[in-house]
Amino acid sequence: MKVSKVNSIVTYGSKVAGIIPGNFSEIYHFSKQSNWDAGAGKSSSKYLVSTEVIGDDYAKSNIGLNCEMDITDRLFYTVWKEEIKKLEAKQNEVKEKPTSTNPFENMNTPASQSPWKT
Repeated sequence: MKVSKVNSIVTYGSKVAGIIPGNFSEIYHFSKQSNWDAGAGKSSSKYLVSTEVIGDDYAKSNIGLNCEMDITDRLFYTVWKEEIKKLEAKQNEVKEKPTSTNPFENMNTPASQSPWKT
């Protein structure tokens, strides 16, 4: 006997999921986290979006997002856009730093003073 776990794609209707292509470059895992406060006798909920694998739930991001976003009481797009801006700022910061140091890069030695005269 073979047992398998299947997470189906949520769609409208029973046949639509079979039409959707299965290979995506951006896959996000949406989850709800509930915390019970025994003192107050209440439960609070957080809504999270992850771009990394959590247990058996697969998620990935080809644009470089490696984070967990808290979208509680906020629109997903606004939180996602903020993370994209942070990622772009980080990439621009890395690009501005010199990648290597070349000791001969800024040599302004005239050819007549060069030790390699021919």
